[in-house]
Amino acid sequence: MRSLKAVSLLLTAALLLRGCAKRNPDDTTVDISILQDVCISWEVFHDAFSRWQEDYPGHRLIERESVGPNDLVILAVMGEEHLPDVFVANSHTGRLLAEAGLVVDLTGVAPDVDAFTYGGEVYAYPVPVDSVSVIVYDPLAWDGTSLVGFDSSDPYSLIDCYVSSLIGDVEGQTWLSHMADGDKEASFTDAYFVDRMNDALNMTNEDIPYSSERELIDAFVSCECPAVFVSGSAVRSLLQTVRTDNPGLYDRIEFSTLTDSCLPYGYPCGVFIRAGLDDESLVECVQLASEMSSYTALEENDDTLARLNGLVAGSVHSDILSGHFIYDFWHNAYEENYERFADGDITAEEYAGILQNYYEIYYI
Repeated sequence: MRSLKAVSLLLTAALLLRGCAKRNPDDTTVDISILQDVCISWEVFHDAFSRWQEDYPGHRLIERESVGPNDLVILAVMGEEHLPDVFVANSHTGRLLAEAGLVVDLTGVAPDVDAFTYGGEVYAYPVPVDSVSVIVYDPLAWDGTSLVGFDSSDPYSLIDCYVSSLIGDVEGQTWLSHMADGDKEASFTDAYFVDRMNDALNMTNEDIPYSSERELIDAFVSCECPAVFVSGSAVRSLLQTVRTDNPGLYDRIEFSTLTDSCLPYGYPCGVFIRAGLDDESLVECVQLASEMSSYTALEENDDTLARLNGLVAGSVHSDILSGHFIYDFWHNAYEENYERFADGDITAEEYAGILQNYYEIYYI
């Protein structure tokens, strides 16, 4: 009798393989599962699918559902033919697949937004939902110097809002570039990064913690907290809620950065195409990826969003830190040790050493 572990592995493999291998030459598989973590309607991508199928009426588009955060990497180990033809992934998964030669180099075809450029080559179309870490405030109640609210339940608040803002200088972006390249020219234990972690922790200790994203948004909508620091999908959730529940506040909302030097900004997801396709299929998949990247999330004639766009356009951008490395690194970095650091049970130096260990295990 096979062990339960062996049976479990077989079942996992069966789930992963479902919908990935082409059933016939006219089938194209696509995976947008990661977008469940992004505040955007899947309908816009289904509209892209419909536009694409108008050009290829004889083709069948098969949607694959992800079964876990790492399943694309697991599929890649079995060979490029097991990957979906077109799929949405984050930057660090894309880097792993690009370094293994398993996704198509789209240099000169897809726009270069930096997040999906590895070794000077572009490997994905950006999913047009950009991510920004920004202070959203009521100009009638916040003077730009008083405390701000943040979601203390989300460890990424510290990394994506505070630390990413504090490493926006040339030294910080150079440090991050070395870390992303894995060239061993930089480390989490470098005094520069440890100092930024200490600075970020001191800021969060002074600011106003809320126990969840929902509580933070409600506090802002009700005008209990006149300024909040949010990042990524939380920005869109906040704006959508304020627009519905407090339109007067929405009309006057303003945006600011933690430091004068930079705004953490980037694209959390890209549309990749697997390697190994024949020329005809590759042309079809490039068109599909382009269609998926053509959606504009921001509404026209919205003065509030225009003010946010103005801040983005007028700021120096720094990378959002969590857009780098891989899922296992961040999962393990936060699973047991983040709360110890946030509560003061371990120092920034000790936490940096833990981060470096996980970085070397899961990334290097």
